[in-house]
Amino acid sequence: MKRIYLTIVVIASLCAVTSCNKGDKYCYPIQTEKDGRWGLMTSDGKVLFEDEFDELEYIAVNGYFKVKNKDGLWEIYTAKEKPEQVGGEYKYISPFSNGIALATEKDKPIALINTKGEVVKTLDELSGKTVVSASCFYQGLSRFGTDEELHGIINTKGDVILEPKYAGINIGKGLMGAISKKDKDKDYPNFIIFDHKGKRTVYNQWPKTKN
Repeated sequence: MKRIYLTIVVIASLCAVTSCNKGDKYCYPIQTEKDGRWGLMTSDGKVLFEDEFDELEYIAVNGYFKVKNKDGLWEIYTAKEKPEQVGGEYKYISPFSNGIALATEKDKPIALINTKGEVVKTLDELSGKTVVSASCFYQGLSRFGTDEELHGIINTKGDVILEPKYAGINIGKGLMGAISKKDKDKDYPNFIIFDHKGKRTVYNQWPKTKN
């Protein structure tokens, strides 16, 4: 029996990964030889494939994983027994959320792509502002930043949920907390609270959670 070397990846890396077989939320990089090539194993211990990639840095989530090629760009593959490449080569790629990921090809703006690697929407400009950054999706929402150092929120369709006029935005379960420009440099700024549809709520401060 071959010994399997399992790589444990911390949760903070999840925004830098993509996906696994249906029914498995996560799959894990493995080596069958120390310092050898990489394969992938499901959460219940089934080896999908082995000795396939020179590098496999991150866990696979919801059906997809990414691998850095010799040019330092990311390639996306399906987490199957015979992995298939999806799309092209990317400087950045987020996990898929509802079949949509944020991706940046070399010398191109941020875009939304589907699981076939097709560009659904280009995010070079939103609400008349130039987009320079976007976070991975959380509960179907992404925080984007503009060249004016302001932030807004989009959904997986690329629709603007919150206009880019806030100094910062936190996305929580069911709620979002935004900091106005005038409160940007305060030690304890007030949060303007919205639901996930962009409707302002009765809260005037980010609600505290019980331990």
